[in-house]
Amino acid sequence: MNFREWRSHIFKRLSHEIDVSGDATLVALLDELKSYPVPFEGRTSRKAAGPGHSDIAVPLILASERGRCHF
Repeated sequence: MNFREWRSHIFKRLSHEIDVSGDATLVALLDELKSYPVPFEGRTSRKAAGPGHSDIAVPLILASERGRCHF
């Protein structure tokens, strides 16, 4: 439900770790993640971090038959 927000957060965190460490494995991981398709946004997708989200973590919110799942 908030894939774009979560994706942006992951890219930002990985980019920071790459800047600090220069780790080639992290560069490869970031490149691979960027190659994955982005699902249709839909009306429920959020684009920006919601209140209470920090730079440390953004929950991944999935829609299921039983309701929302927050990870």
